[in-house]
Amino acid sequence: MQANQLGLWFIGMIVTTFPWHWVGILGTPRRMAFFDYSSPALAADAMSVTMSAFGGFILVASGVLFFVVLLQGHRAPEVDAGEYRFAAAIHPPVALPAALNGYALWVALMVGLTVTNYGFPIMQLLVRPKTSVPAVYVGAQR
Repeated sequence: MQANQLGLWFIGMIVTTFPWHWVGILGTPRRMAFFDYSSPALAADAMSVTMSAFGGFILVASGVLFFVVLLQGHRAPEVDAGEYRFAAAIHPPVALPAALNGYALWVALMVGLTVTNYGFPIMQLLVRPKTSVPAVYVGAQR
């Protein structure tokens, strides 16, 4: 049942998000207060976006199935797992570098990569004037 729940979640995510990506590629604006599907400009996208609602229902069913799996696991009889056994290395390590044994190196790498990836775009947004996204009105004229 766990495999069914996981597969259902995967399918639900694909069915939910693929139409959003598709209509985005077709040019539908992202930030809108409402969608007027009677408008000829958006009428073609109505079916794709409606399909995402069915994906949401699949996700809800997967969520219910997840709680069923949790309840079944909670109510199942307790089983002795036995002694934990680990595989032995063919060539045991002679010495492990101290830097790999703590968090300092990994935190420094994470901070460095985050600054490298996001520093330039964030600085551009802070320095350049008029970087806000304008609203796109669809439907009734204002």
